[in-house]
Amino acid sequence: MKFLETTKQTAISFCWLTIILSFTMQTASAQDEAYSNENAPAGYDANLRAGAKAVGALNGDLETINIVSKSGGVYKTMMDDGRSNEYLFRANAVYPYFDIREFEKIIYGSEDLITPYLECYAKKRGVNFETVKGDGFRPPDFLNANAMKQALQDGQAKLAGIEARLNNLSARPDTFLDYRKNPALWYEIASKRAEYLPCALGERQTRDIKDSPQLAIHKQDIAKNLKSVNDYDATTKNSMGSDTEYALYAVSPKARNEWLTGTNSLAYKEPIDAALKPLADALAKKLPTYFPKMEKYAVRNAAEEALMKRVLTNPARYKIFRIGLRQSAWQIDKNALGIPNARYKNGLIYLRDTQADHPYCYATYVNVIQDYSGGGTYAASRSRLVLDELVGCPAGAK
Repeated sequence: MKFLETTKQTAISFCWLTIILSFTMQTASAQDEAYSNENAPAGYDANLRAGAKAVGALNGDLETINIVSKSGGVYKTMMDDGRSNEYLFRANAVYPYFDIREFEKIIYGSEDLITPYLECYAKKRGVNFETVKGDGFRPPDFLNANAMKQALQDGQAKLAGIEARLNNLSARPDTFLDYRKNPALWYEIASKRAEYLPCALGERQTRDIKDSPQLAIHKQDIAKNLKSVNDYDATTKNSMGSDTEYALYAVSPKARNEWLTGTNSLAYKEPIDAALKPLADALAKKLPTYFPKMEKYAVRNAAEEALMKRVLTNPARYKIFRIGLRQSAWQIDKNALGIPNARYKNGLIYLRDTQADHPYCYATYVNVIQDYSGGGTYAASRSRLVLDELVGCPAGAK
């Protein structure tokens, strides 16, 4: 009997051990599969309850989620967009709910108000500046420290307005993402704008404009554009890189001056001119024989061509050589669930701007679009400019 009792106890212990190991393995598996925010402290946890709305950091972006449950530092959630898919988030990637779209509206068009303070914010908070600024960071260029001081002082009242609007959000959590996705960062700077102002001016006064990161970025991007033009091979590539803003700035002194003036960057004119000169020379060699592939846009439709021309802000200044569509039938754009977003046709206008200060023409790519209205129906057609590409002009064109 003693042996049987011992065996029974051993079996029970083994059973409990199996359950514990299974639970531990499941928890570890959930941790491995859960989305995490690598920029957030590993131990961050807002301790949100099941049934609550929240915001999750999903691959560097923000999504509204509904919390289903929480176990072992992992939230089980559902997307708040009608999809039935479940998502697992580690606690450091889940934050108190705020209206993401409303936050985006509040900060829209105000990046130049906040970016001069980001370096100071990073130092004050002890965080990585590269994380704070994110990709594509382009702070405003100022002619000198005095110009910066005036601009930042003028922006103080606007920051006060942003603070007031941010106060209406249900929460302003630190998402540990870059400044475009971090309401706590905007609120910190906007609400303490008077404290941040001297710091930002001090940083600017210690930086020589000729060695500024902005200028280095421009030079790097121009060099990439030059390589694309030089590497262009008509037999293997469809584009040479003449559809960039730098290509236009290289061939058009007027466009270049408007760009530098509009961004308070006239102090950079000399080094920018020098950087753009090789690009202008390379384009001069290749553009005269680089033409749009109009044979791919052979479909004609008078009504849709008239709609395409609406993207031209002042039609009288443009001379149109050819125009056409790539498809006669609508192309359907669908979402991940197979539901149409819209239908479209690709169009191309081969034209010359008669007021341009350069000798080249444009391939203007335009989409004709009908947004999906539901029930198998679509809205009225509209046109959308896709891009302008510098190309050679037809023989004898003026």
